[in-house]
Amino acid sequence: MASLSVCMIVKNEAEHLNEFLTNHASLADEFIIVDTGSSDNTKKIASSFPKVKLVDFVWNDDFSAARNESIEHATKDWILILDPDERIAKEDFERLRQACETKKAKVFVLTQINYANSSNSTNPPNSPNSQEESLKNGQPILTPRLFKNHENIIFHFRAHESIEKSVNQQNLPVAFLNVLIHHYGFKENTKEQLEKKHAYYLGLIEMEMKEMPSEPKPWFEMGSHYLEQGKYQEAIQHFEATIDKGLSTSMVWDYLGHAYYNGKQDEKAFDCYKHAILMSDNPALGFFNLAMFYLKSQKEAFALRAFGESLKYDPNNLAAINNASFLLMRHGQFDKAEQLLKNGLQIAQGKQALPIATNLTMLYLQNRQFTEAQKILEPLIREHEDPQIYANLAQVYLHTGQQEKAKKLIEQAVKKDLRDPGKILQKLKEELL
Repeated sequence: MASLSVCMIVKNEAEHLNEFLTNHASLADEFIIVDTGSSDNTKKIASSFPKVKLVDFVWNDDFSAARNESIEHATKDWILILDPDERIAKEDFERLRQACETKKAKVFVLTQINYANSSNSTNPPNSPNSQEESLKNGQPILTPRLFKNHENIIFHFRAHESIEKSVNQQNLPVAFLNVLIHHYGFKENTKEQLEKKHAYYLGLIEMEMKEMPSEPKPWFEMGSHYLEQGKYQEAIQHFEATIDKGLSTSMVWDYLGHAYYNGKQDEKAFDCYKHAILMSDNPALGFFNLAMFYLKSQKEAFALRAFGESLKYDPNNLAAINNASFLLMRHGQFDKAEQLLKNGLQIAQGKQALPIATNLTMLYLQNRQFTEAQKILEPLIREHEDPQIYANLAQVYLHTGQQEKAKKLIEQAVKKDLRDPGKILQKLKEELL
């Protein structure tokens, strides 16, 4: 079986370390702990565990340097990077060890869940629903944490250190591993502690921008800081510089879109979101989600554009068809809405056809095309016992002088005792019967 080293850097972690090492003792074959200057019992606790190799490191304002020191001392086949305020549920131990047996990947991306002070969770849940609950209570971030040893994989950057640059330079095979890393550091720190830590990280990023002016990542990190602080123009400048310096990922374009959106520059925001989505694996879903975002923001013109982009990649998406046609009707584009809904009816089957047909019927009723509405509604009555269909068809009959038919239809609906939360049928009954 392949062996595993857990590598970590610590400073004054006595509060967390004993629990961490006790909980994860069976996970790894060795624990490399690099201490960067603890003044509490951290080193004493670490030394009490037989699997621990303790290394002293003089702190030099460089998280990557400390991480790389831990890697230097790892002797096992695989390396897992963790911190003392992180936990992995025991149910995932075996999944991690099995991943170390693969020959298909040399790096695995795991999901880190950051719990904030508002989170309800205090410990890694162990129930079958643990992943669902964790994703609900915390903020997920994909991060490469498990990798093959002796592959020249190292960390880069003083702050927000990562192995991604090293992995990309060597074009190493990467895979996703469905394991959660529960991170409680944000939850346990006070607001003042978090602000102090944030300020220190910003100082390191500023150092990197001066030391490596052509390196894009520090510019992205600084742009993210400005975005979080609501300084949107500064965020835009830094994200654009990030792209100019060669880092043009979906995430960078997405963040730039957020900066433009919050800065009230809607056209530029849409273009950035579009750029990000086109770099993704599923543009249809990306544009659909963007459309729903704009819809919730009451920016219907942009929502309609996004639905249109989504339908280019998946013309059979009934939800996109229905939402787009509704917006087209609201904006008076009835011909386009009608054509879209007719296409939807050809695709839809069974109950899927109901919302499409309802929208198309509403269009015909609004335009007083009662004959066209009747052609759609009468077959639907036989297939779906929906109060809205009965009500719409009754309205058609009334508008076309077929009052007796309308009365009979409502009587039939009342006898069926259809669920009618909007009391549509009740109102028509009072008018007609």
